[in-house]
Amino acid sequence: MRSGEARGAVWDEVDLAARMWTLPAERTKMQRPHRVPLSKGALRILRAVPHFVGQDFIFPGDQGGRMTDVALSKELHKLMTGVTVHGFRSSFRQWLE
Repeated sequence: MRSGEARGAVWDEVDLAARMWTLPAERTKMQRPHRVPLSKGALRILRAVPHFVGQDFIFPGDQGGRMTDVALSKELHKLMTGVTVHGFRSSFRQWLE
C-alpha cells in the first residue's frame, strides 16, 4: 500500500463486516480498483479509531484534512528510528516475494 493511498483512506471505502478495504480506481497509481483484505489486527485498529462528525478520513491530519506525508513519517519514527515510509513498504514487499 502506498502511503498516499493509506493517508487518504475514508470510511466509505471500508467494510468492517466483510473485512475488506476497497480503493476506487481514481485513488490508485494504476487507476484500477484495489481490494485489501483486512487482518484481525487492522480490524482492531479501525474499530478503535474515533469517528468524527463531518470527517471522512480514517486518519485525519491535525488540521482536519488528509494526514500529510510528514506526519506519517514522524509517527513511524516514533516507533522505529532510521527507517523511511518508502523503505518500510519496499522491504515488506521484497520479504513477500
